[in-house]
Amino acid sequence: MSSITIKGQEGKPLGIDELAFSEVSGSGSLTFKSASPDSLAFVIEPRLITASGARIPEIGQSVELYIDGIRQFCGIVTRSPASWRDESMSVSIEAAGPWWRLENTPLTDLLTVNESEVERPQFRCPKGDIRDHIIRLLTRAKALGVPIEIGNIDACYDCPTTTFRDVSFANAIAELMSLVPDAVA
Repeated sequence: MSSITIKGQEGKPLGIDELAFSEVSGSGSLTFKSASPDSLAFVIEPRLITASGARIPEIGQSVELYIDGIRQFCGIVTRSPASWRDESMSVSIEAAGPWWRLENTPLTDLLTVNESEVERPQFRCPKGDIRDHIIRLLTRAKALGVPIEIGNIDACYDCPTTTFRDVSFANAIAELMSLVPDAVA
């Protein structure tokens, strides 16, 4: 049988100590999607909620799920609605993976204007390899604080000059990826 564990973030109610998932919830669901946020959902049941030791993650805190010691999910808590039934409270936790951050971070770039750098809500991709543009987009997202790592991206083919304005990083990446029919985001 697989060992499923969960951990949170230092200084938060669901802290950095790795816990057996059964200590936090009786069941959950993990969903992976392409070009859409991965998600982790679970319910903290009344038997697991105590007045003094509740491990209810806060909205905005990081959570990680491991199966047999291998991280399967890393995301941020986006919702935690509570509900009451038969005088017992339960809390539903919803966490979203890195794509959620890319969807919620406006795309900007630094442009040089009169010998100084100015941040603008546009991003220009000159004619060139789509791979290079995606790496540049992800590098800029990291510079703005999106917690992602850039993995291996295969070389592709050149795309025409494209300028993105007033969109999220996710929108720009999805548009570039749409130019590669067999790509997976």
